[in-house]
Amino acid sequence: MRFFKTKRVEIQRQGLEKILGALETDLLEYLWDKGESTARCVCDHLNRSRSISFNAVNTVLNRLVDKGILKRKHGDQQYLFGASYSKAELTKIVSQDIFSSLLRDKKLFSIAGFTEALNELSTDERKTLLDAIKSKT
Repeated sequence: MRFFKTKRVEIQRQGLEKILGALETDLLEYLWDKGESTARCVCDHLNRSRSISFNAVNTVLNRLVDKGILKRKHGDQQYLFGASYSKAELTKIVSQDIFSSLLRDKKLFSIAGFTEALNELSTDERKTLLDAIKSKT
């Protein structure tokens, strides 16, 4: 089941923060590491490195559920949150959304810009990309 669609990309950020906020990314990383967890456990973990309220954590967890990135189920007395996708699956979905959008946008995408971007890749990165393209053709 594929529910999540990339809605925005902030190219100046790194990793998943390009499509999610820093807090959303931290919550997701924690859940990938721990599996299912309560909002309280997530909040306690995050409060080791920053000051954040339980309500803020709970709100963001529920927004990630609404986006389809997290699943929520009833635990004994609290909801348990867990990732809907593995990190590799989410990365693939996001990459596919972004590339498909760029390739179909004739006003934004240009072959010249794409080839210049390829020149910025290392030899190993270009080889990996070419091998991936060849495996799909």
